[in-house]
Amino acid sequence: MIELAGYEITETIHDGASSSVHRARGPEGAVVLKCLNAPYPTAMQLEAYQSEFEILSRLTSPGVLRVYALREVGNGRVLVLESVAWPTLRTMLGGKPMPVKPFLDFARQIVKTLGDVHAAGVIHKDINPDNILYDPATGGVRLIDFDIATALSSEHADAGNVVQLRGSLPYVSPE
Repeated sequence: MIELAGYEITETIHDGASSSVHRARGPEGAVVLKCLNAPYPTAMQLEAYQSEFEILSRLTSPGVLRVYALREVGNGRVLVLESVAWPTLRTMLGGKPMPVKPFLDFARQIVKTLGDVHAAGVIHKDINPDNILYDPATGGVRLIDFDIATALSSEHADAGNVVQLRGSLPYVSPE
């Protein structure tokens, strides 16, 4: 488990092959720590965390988690993010359809958030039910996981040079 000075991990939310996500208490209060798991991350992994930090730093939409810091830990990096203890849309729905009125409220909020993200010149690239936090009690929505997002001015698309699919296949845009 990661140790970051000034932060006490209280819960592990996700522990995957390349990254882990933890709830913690720190100087900012309740936070989420998104950490690289590899003891020697690749340059590409390090750059992805730097890019996610820069992209989140420029987004001001209330529908996007705030980023507080990008910290160096050992050979890796840790993103310090706002903590919102809401379930993902997939978890909240549990395979059942959402009633019409809450769905329309949710749809309005997620479209507003995506509009804010796109207006800031950012493309998320992995919109799916696991990357949307939803609070059914308040109707609050937060878009998370900008690790493969890109700023429009920083990426050149080359359809002939696709090496690896990025994102969640069932949700990838056809273009």
